[in-house]
Amino acid sequence: MPLSIALNSNGAQATFTEFDGPNGTGNQVPPVGAVTFSSSATNIATVDPASGKVTPIAAGTATITGTDAGNSLTASDTLTVTDTAVSATLTLAAL
Repeated sequence: MPLSIALNSNGAQATFTEFDGPNGTGNQVPPVGAVTFSSSATNIATVDPASGKVTPIAAGTATITGTDAGNSLTASDTLTVTDTAVSATLTLAAL
């Protein structure tokens, strides 16, 4: 599912999940090999290749990809980094 985050956010976490059915259906199964992560645009967002921790660098769009080295399964998703806030909340507290 595509994700939008603000440039000044704590980033995002990529999670790679495999299934025994087609197109993400069936039962969840563990990866066969080591999973590595990458970013299509490291000038927009970097991703730790082992942990999947995503760090925003600049406004724009990047594709984040995870690959299981054991069976060459690959999955990707789109990350959009915005340079301005996209929502706000206000909380009142009694004194």
